[in-house]
Amino acid sequence: MMKKLGSKGEVIIPKEFRDQLGLQKGSALVLQLHGRTITITAESVHVAGAVKGHPKGAAKPREIDWDRLGARLDKK
Repeated sequence: MMKKLGSKGEVIIPKEFRDQLGLQKGSALVLQLHGRTITITAESVHVAGAVKGHPKGAAKPREIDWDRLGARLDKK
């Protein structure tokens, strides 16, 4: 999926992505730079994956079929 960078450097995360990850206004995101690739991870998923098991109430990492999700959003 292609997104354009806003005038202040912002990128809109599609609602369907936010809903799947449980992201809300104020949710913390971890940004990492790998060469020319930026990885954005929901903090709760990042933290939960760093510990053995999942603390009660922490979001569990989910496998997302990005191609399928992108195709569905492109149709809208």
